[in-house]
Amino acid sequence: MICSPFSSTINKQNNYFQGNGYTSPKSYNMQGHNVTNFTGNNLQFTEVEVYQVTEHVERQDETPWRKLPEVKQKVLKSELETYSPPGKLDHVNILLLGAVGSGKSSYFNTINSIFQGRITSVARSGSAEHSLTTTYRLYKIKSTDSRQPLKVRLCDTRGLEDGLNLDLSDLMAIIDGHLPDRFTFNPSVPIRPDIPGYKKNPTLNDRIHCIAFVVDSTAIDVFPDKILQTFKAVQHRVNVQGLPQVVLLTKVDKACEVVSKDVSQLFISSAIRDVVEKTGELLGLPRSHVYPVKNYEDELVLDDNVTIPALTSFVQMTRFADDFLNDCPDLDED
Repeated sequence: MICSPFSSTINKQNNYFQGNGYTSPKSYNMQGHNVTNFTGNNLQFTEVEVYQVTEHVERQDETPWRKLPEVKQKVLKSELETYSPPGKLDHVNILLLGAVGSGKSSYFNTINSIFQGRITSVARSGSAEHSLTTTYRLYKIKSTDSRQPLKVRLCDTRGLEDGLNLDLSDLMAIIDGHLPDRFTFNPSVPIRPDIPGYKKNPTLNDRIHCIAFVVDSTAIDVFPDKILQTFKAVQHRVNVQGLPQVVLLTKVDKACEVVSKDVSQLFISSAIRDVVEKTGELLGLPRSHVYPVKNYEDELVLDDNVTIPALTSFVQMTRFADDFLNDCPDLDED
């Protein structure tokens, strides 16, 4: 029924309000009755209550903007534990490259924690004015069951920062496989072929096979220009080699309040979807190469909602490394 008894301001007279609108029972079968005998031809009201009608807000669409494979943690871990690189390689090397505090070392600790079945802290991580990573590390991750190292290494290097940045030649020395594990950086001395431990003739096994740019999701709108220039310079050089590149988008719980309260909402959050799009545009990479993850930081126990996105990103990087190696002319020489 459409009922609008008042069409303008009405004042009370003789203890009632005289209606000056209309009533129209359009939605009902009146069974022979009309508006006149339904209302008694009387639109006088002794009491009037006014209710505010608020707009109905639809619930946020809960359709994921990115669907993860419907596999369990055990399946993802098994793929990594049984992984073997193509050709004669012993392992693949994935380089974590990012600004100080972006979460490079924390990402390794997260992956290591998953395979150890408990929260671990092997790589130095935390908040500091300058990089806590001062040496180049080729981190091995041991299988939960066999206790043997996976055939994937996460390579952690000094965090990029204004004034103490690794220059392009230093980064290319890492990418091209010239530096040994535990090489200590000296910001005042550039990497040269005559420094101790320098590999003058690195093999494909020594080289980097995939680069992961580690980006703090809370800083994407104010990303430091100098670090972006370093990223772009690296991309320009490695694009020639066909080296795959991805982005690990960290600290997603700090970029979205919904995710902070419930990490399971990671791939439903429109805020995270927007950051993924911005990051892809910033680095000129497909959105499918941008992986939002939450590192284990304040947790004391493992959580599938943290573990699954991290493992998925790790699996994807090994697959991209395989794609690169299978197309590499040097594959059968090692």
